[in-house]
Amino acid sequence: MKNLTRKRLEKILIEIMPSTYFDKNTVEINGNEIKAKCDVLNKDKVWFYIYQDDKKKWVLDMDGAFSYDLISSDAEFGQDTKTVNKFHDELEKVGYYPDPNNHYSFTLERI
Repeated sequence: MKNLTRKRLEKILIEIMPSTYFDKNTVEINGNEIKAKCDVLNKDKVWFYIYQDDKKKWVLDMDGAFSYDLISSDAEFGQDTKTVNKFHDELEKVGYYPDPNNHYSFTLERI
């Protein structure tokens, strides 16, 4: 299994973003931020923060991000099961799983 590249990770994260909230044509990647225009709020919202830790493992951070309300185990209205399942399934396809650091951050580990 090859290493998970930044480009592949970005594609996976964009794929799991529910289209009920945004138009995929509005997705922007600025440094460590993946953001898109929210149709409901009519403004840009950060969906994910991604970076590599000291061990070169990908970290997905949702602190202050829109995805927190759908994926976090501490989401105010509960996790969105469909989005969480898609999140796990898409990572599993490339041989990774999200190992929780806390309720808003994951380190991506090889299966």
